Amino acid sequence: MTEDFTHRLTILAGQPLSKAAGYAPIESFTVKTSDNIEVPLIRMGKSI
Repeated sequence: MTEDFTHRLTILAGQPLSKAAGYAPIESFTVKTSDNIEVPLIRMGKSI
């Protein structure tokens, strides 16, 4: 039996809202914008 899982990406400021919605952090990483600015992101997931 496989468990259904959903993911979302959030910025640091959105992590508390995602946690309140039942999501847990999976991994943190950064991406660069077209202006070469690094943005930290968190991949979060939860069972559905």
